[in-house]
Amino acid sequence: MEHGRLLQTDAPAVLWRHPTSRAVAAFLGYGPFVAGSVSRRLGGPGAADDQLVGIGPVGLLTDPAGTPLPVIEQRYQRGEVLADVRLSDGQVATVRLPEQIPDATLTLSLDPAGCVLVPR
Repeated sequence: MEHGRLLQTDAPAVLWRHPTSRAVAAFLGYGPFVAGSVSRRLGGPGAADDQLVGIGPVGLLTDPAGTPLPVIEQRYQRGEVLADVRLSDGQVATVRLPEQIPDATLTLSLDPAGCVLVPR
């Protein structure tokens, strides 16, 4: 809902994989929203100029062949470690880890199955 208006109604699987707007995607837990160029640098999907890539809750994965990103903070939540990293465009994204890491950098990639494309 936005301003008392339903933005999208559909089956849960359709909503999750195909949100029609950034607002719907954010409500479902996607974010940050990055340009296609940032997504591609992380191995994720590209996006047209009028689209953004929404990174889902499990969209970032540790990957030795991925892109090194600085770790800003690590915290425990519900039995897992959440690490905040700084993306190349300055936004902060969260990655789930099995345990805390001593390094100040994580090497990550985007899982296209954990991302969605939304209009700008």
